[in-house]
Amino acid sequence: MDWANAAANVGSHFIVNNLFQSAFVMLWVNSQFWIAEIMVVMNFLNLTILYFRHRATPPCKHIFGSILPWFTGTQSSSHVDNL
Repeated sequence: MDWANAAANVGSHFIVNNLFQSAFVMLWVNSQFWIAEIMVVMNFLNLTILYFRHRATPPCKHIFGSILPWFTGTQSSSHVDNL
């Protein structure tokens, strides 16, 4: 499988990932904590489906797709005390 084909196959999952991340941040800053956490769980399910559905995809796409959303989520919630 070439790189362009692999990127095209997983592209929709990353678009949904960005939407879930945006929804999480918008809900979190508006004090809708439980709904924001539901978005995080749905995003985790999306990335899990990505991993198991596209196993032939080069591993670097899975690493960045699964680590970065959790990192950005922890970064946004770690600065709540500084608001």
